[in-house]
Amino acid sequence: MTIETPDTTQSSSTGAHTPVWSEVVTLPCSLEPIQGNEKFVAQAMLANVSHLMRCSYYPGLSPKMRAVLTVEGTSRTFKIRAIIDYREKHRDLILTLEEEVPARA
Repeated sequence: MTIETPDTTQSSSTGAHTPVWSEVVTLPCSLEPIQGNEKFVAQAMLANVSHLMRCSYYPGLSPKMRAVLTVEGTSRTFKIRAIIDYREKHRDLILTLEEEVPARA
């Protein structure tokens, strides 16, 4: 799973700012879909969370970033909703994610 951070670039001809994403780190992880009543973590309902990502601790991650999973040339993009330092031991992270599903025409 690749973690990316947002940035902007400015067009030299129009001066318009365009959002771009820069890679921060690629982490081995597990990605678990959440279905139906499984959207509970620590006895609290998680709004708009579709997946849990479990990975080794990596400092500096933020909900402003996103996660991108690419498998066999197909990419899926996830908004990071929350980052949990499991047991607060700086060994494992649990990220709650919302998959960004492209609008259909």
